[in-house]
Amino acid sequence: LHEAMPYDPIQITAAKTALWLNLPKSQRPYLEVELTITPLKRGRSNMLRGRTGQPKHIYGLLFARSSQGYDSVRVCRSRDAEDLYCELQEGKWSEWVLDSFEIDGEQVAGNIRMKLITLSKDGDDFELFVPQIWPIEGYGYPQGIANKLYQKLGPFLQNPARDALGLIDDDTYFELLEYYHQHLASVAQELTATNEWDILFAETHASDYGDHFFLGQADETSGATQNTMKRCIDGLTRTYSSIDRWIGRIIKIADDDTVIVIASDHGGTSSQFTPVIVNDVLAKAGLLSYTNKGEVDWGKTQAAHIGLIHIFINLEGREPNGIVDPNDYEITQRKIIDALLDYKDPKTGFRPFSLAISKENAEILHLSGDLVGDVVFGVHPSFDGAHGRQLPLGSFGISGQHSVFIMAGAGVKKGLALQRSVNVVDVIPTLCHLLGWPMPRNVEGKIVYESIEDPNWHLK
Repeated sequence: LHEAMPYDPIQITAAKTALWLNLPKSQRPYLEVELTITPLKRGRSNMLRGRTGQPKHIYGLLFARSSQGYDSVRVCRSRDAEDLYCELQEGKWSEWVLDSFEIDGEQVAGNIRMKLITLSKDGDDFELFVPQIWPIEGYGYPQGIANKLYQKLGPFLQNPARDALGLIDDDTYFELLEYYHQHLASVAQELTATNEWDILFAETHASDYGDHFFLGQADETSGATQNTMKRCIDGLTRTYSSIDRWIGRIIKIADDDTVIVIASDHGGTSSQFTPVIVNDVLAKAGLLSYTNKGEVDWGKTQAAHIGLIHIFINLEGREPNGIVDPNDYEITQRKIIDALLDYKDPKTGFRPFSLAISKENAEILHLSGDLVGDVVFGVHPSFDGAHGRQLPLGSFGISGQHSVFIMAGAGVKKGLALQRSVNVVDVIPTLCHLLGWPMPRNVEGKIVYESIEDPNWHLK
């Protein structure tokens, strides 16, 4: 489906039995693997903020409890078979184990868990999966709350191995996803049972993971095989089933005076054509130049694609290497818009861009301020995939970009299906009006009056 992160290669060798202590009985000669766990190794560089984890070297002892072949592994801190993290059989998870890891010269306590994915009977094939290692404290507010929840509910898992999809089997991913959701639900129940509270906010990114991995080839428009489409549909179904169980536990917290809102910030679509490279389109129109290294040559570039849907003019006096005279600002905007709307994909003959408008007109899309490009664009879903550069109401194949907005509880009309779209910015003002809270100072959205039983309740 997608390229996944590579395996950490290991070598299976005959065990150096003279160096091992407390070996268990085995029907086959002992084998061993040297394993390395490096904290933060799989982390994305922009999230690590320069932090570095030191490798931790451990050992795997492969042995056979029966005459049928190798069937067990002991993962050990040293070459002592009783100094172990766990003993595993194929397809089985270990319990969580508290250990210490070195990060930037300091020892950090964190929980580790493992699953033996593969162990062949002849001992030639071995796969051990170690998901995210998460500290027991230091990530919650107020201080101490994370450790308190850990002591009561067990280890937290911030990311259920989304980046390992395609490397591990789907069942392993969904086992982690279910743990993740059920733990989040337990945290919500614990916090609301032991604290006075006004707002409970709970978030899962699982639907986004499903969009990026499964949705791209869940539709025949993608050209995927029937087996791949079935796998992807199954993956989406399992994703939303897990989310549904999580929501089901959380809404049990609500009483008769509670308002429940289920909302998302975007949807997703499948892929069909190669995503359009916007800077190449600008280069073809003579608005952008590349260096010999393939980087943007700012000394010869009038405009460039930055961010998801934004094109910024390299404006003199505003940008560090600006070359466009401010008097030519509007004509440059028009050149960019013309270049996008006139462009045809050379492979398909289709125009990828559904929309291209100036910054001044982008307010109709709730886009304004210094971070908005001088030109804003949207592409047809067939040239994007998942989400990010499409129009908010775009649809393609079996899915679309429409967000979810479900509201229930005190003061909310029952059984109403809204006949218009609700924007993400409408959620907060609607809740504030319904609950009698002050409006945020910079609120932008509208109140969804038609969803409220008595829109004028606060005037009585």
